[in-house]
Amino acid sequence: MRRCDFFVPGLVILAAIGVGVLSIAPLFSGCQWSPPPQPVAKIAGPTHSLPGDLVRLSSEGSVGTCSAWSISPESAASNYFPLADGVVFATRKEGMFVFTYATASGDEIAMASHSLHNFEGPDPDPPEPAPPDPTPPDPDPEPEPDPDPPEPLPELSQFVYDSYLDDVRVRHRGEYAEKISAVFGSIASRIAAGVLRTPEEIIEITAKENKKAVGFRSRRDFMPWFENLADYLNEWAKDGKLSTPDDYALAWEDIAIGLERAAEEADK
Repeated sequence: MRRCDFFVPGLVILAAIGVGVLSIAPLFSGCQWSPPPQPVAKIAGPTHSLPGDLVRLSSEGSVGTCSAWSISPESAASNYFPLADGVVFATRKEGMFVFTYATASGDEIAMASHSLHNFEGPDPDPPEPAPPDPTPPDPDPEPEPDPDPPEPLPELSQFVYDSYLDDVRVRHRGEYAEKISAVFGSIASRIAAGVLRTPEEIIEITAKENKKAVGFRSRRDFMPWFENLADYLNEWAKDGKLSTPDDYALAWEDIAIGLERAAEEADK
C-alpha cells in the first residue's frame, strides 16, 4: 500500500478512537466502471508500555490504495517509524500517545486510532497499617437492622467497581482505591472549572497522578485493571461518549464513584 499525499492531523486519546469513513459521491453518472474496494483501517498492538520499550503496531487487515500515519502529541513524531504493515515507536517520555492510521480507496477514507499508555515512576512510602482497636467488642451486641441496599451505580461506576475487585490483588487495596478515586475526582473538578481544556491535557495529568498514587513497585499489580479500564473507555469513545471535556469530566466522576464503592468493600 503506497503512502497517501493527504495529511492526517494528530488526534487526542479516546476523542477519535474507532473508524470513521467520509464518502464523496461520484462526479459522473452513466459511466461503466467498477467501484474501488471499500477502505478499511485497522490498528493492533499493546495499549501499555514502559519508557524505552520498542513498541510495534500492526495495520494488518487494512484495505486501501494508499495510507498515512500520524501521532499525538506531534512532538513525538520523531519517535515513530512507519513500516509496510505497521509502525514502530520508542520513547523515554512518560505519557499517553495516540496513533492514527488512515487509508484511502477511490473517493473514500477510513481512519482508526490506538492509544498507548507509557509510564513508570518511583514508589511512594507504603501505607502504615491501621492501629488495633483497644476497645473490646460488646459480648452481647444488639442486632442491627438490615441496612438499606446501596444505590445502584452508573454504568461506568459499576464496571470500575467490579473490575477493580476482580483485577487488583494487592495488600491495602482499599487504601489504593481511595487514592486513585481522589485522583479522578480532583481531575474531574479541574475539568469542570476550565483548568484542563483538552483531552491530551486530561490524559497526561491523569497518567502522571495515577503513577504517583500506585507507586513503582505496585504498578505491575495494577496493570490488568488499568488495561481493562483503557479498553472500556476506548469502546465508549467509539460510541461517541468521550468527545468533549464535559464528557471526560462526567466519566472521571463516575470512575471516582466506582472506586469509592470498591474501597468500602476491598479489604473486608
